Amino acid sequence: MLTDVLRGWGVDAMVVSNAKDARHALETQRLSLAFSEDRFDDGTYRDLLEDAALRKPGVRVVVLIHEEETYAEVLNSGAFEALPLPCSRSDIQWAVIHAASNGEKSYRPPASDRVVPFGSHKL
Repeated sequence: MLTDVLRGWGVDAMVVSNAKDARHALETQRLSLAFSEDRFDDGTYRDLLEDAALRKPGVRVVVLIHEEETYAEVLNSGAFEALPLPCSRSDIQWAVIHAASNGEKSYRPPASDRVVPFGSHKL
């Protein structure tokens, strides 16, 4: 559903299914926003937060969480936002709008920026 919502808005989205590929995307792609599951077979969202923070400008990471009890932990780790799985269309839309307007009222990601959903949950 995530990629359907993003592509429905005309957002250039790509999907990767493991931490290694997600880290590679963070290193090689021009990204403004990334959605990440909280865990992968080869790592967790924390691995991605470190790489995302090193980018200039930084990549905002929204973590899709399996357990709502981890919400505060995820935010305290540096994630931009956390959404429970399964998430709704309105949750995704809110996260994108919030990311686009957070910090800069006139923020608009350049057309070449990509939004990358990381994970294997029915994105």
